[in-house]
Amino acid sequence: MEKSTKDNKGITLIALIITVIVISILAAISITAGSNTYNNAKMTKFVTQMQLIQTKVDELVKEKTLEELNSLGEEAPSNKQNILDTACPNQEIGSNQLSDFRYFTSENLHQIFEIEDAKDEVLINFSTREVVSVTGVRYNNTRYYTQYKLPKGQKLIENIPVNRDLDFKIYATMKGLNASLVIAEVKITNGTLSYQEEGAEYWNIITNYTEENVAWYEVLISKSGTYKFKLKDNITGAECDEFTFQSISLVGHEIEDANEVKIELTNIPKSVQGYDEYDYARESFYWAYAEYNDIWYVWIPRFAYRQQEIKFLKGNTNIGTDNISIDNSWTIHEKFTLSNGTKLTGIWVEVNGEKQSGLNMITLLNNAVNTLTEI
Repeated sequence: MEKSTKDNKGITLIALIITVIVISILAAISITAGSNTYNNAKMTKFVTQMQLIQTKVDELVKEKTLEELNSLGEEAPSNKQNILDTACPNQEIGSNQLSDFRYFTSENLHQIFEIEDAKDEVLINFSTREVVSVTGVRYNNTRYYTQYKLPKGQKLIENIPVNRDLDFKIYATMKGLNASLVIAEVKITNGTLSYQEEGAEYWNIITNYTEENVAWYEVLISKSGTYKFKLKDNITGAECDEFTFQSISLVGHEIEDANEVKIELTNIPKSVQGYDEYDYARESFYWAYAEYNDIWYVWIPRFAYRQQEIKFLKGNTNIGTDNISIDNSWTIHEKFTLSNGTKLTGIWVEVNGEKQSGLNMITLLNNAVNTLTEI
């Protein structure tokens, strides 16, 4: 009886020691698992928020110009350079140029990106759409500042080709004292089309957001002059000012590839009695011809001249189509004024033969045998 009691005490002591060891092991496993779970949860939360910001950035890039995007947020503070210096060698981002990034506080993220529970501060490069966290997150003893290389992180989608097609075409037609220039076959989405009169300081915006599927954009020009057009890629910043130009019925030369368009506006042919079946000869210049009673006439719009210069005039005024009034150094041919003092916007002048080229307007007026003020 006494021996049995001693044996039980021995077994109980051994069991206690084993139990303590097992509990210690389980506790260690539990602490490690808990720590890993916490770290994984923190990493997952980081990735989720960064992906949300990334989605907002991708949406904005499609809607706004690069200039507009770079006005958002704040200038990146110099004390954030170390973050880029760490993220770049780690191959999380392509460049560590601080000037390429904009700085956004959590309040900025809430106001601009409408992210309600944003807690982080980020640096954003809108040209590349890279989003960099200011605080980052630690994973496997390495601190990451983007979500691109983390588990469940999404790789930055390279949906912006290095060379986007910036070609476009311009078709020009006359609409009275306006020229209609149609810019067509623009192949990029998110580009800026603009034009500038020669000598002007500023460019006029036609559209600051081109769409690939839009058939055309129209500009009405109401002033004679030389105009330049360009297409800027809002994503890459590249510009193109060379285009294919086709003149349908515009006074001036037809050229295939150009970087400017010369526009010379004139009064359109005037006719009555429903007779407006005139057409244009495709020579070095475009002339309006009409046939009346088996006789061919060419339309000479109102113009002024001095020495070798010609300036077309608006309506029956002494104001040029370049919006500058003529002075006494200019002469308006007497045939543009009837005997009763009526000033004409143009005259139909008889020509010998059909659709002659190389016509001289002053010579035609001086030698005209038969003229018509109206057809």
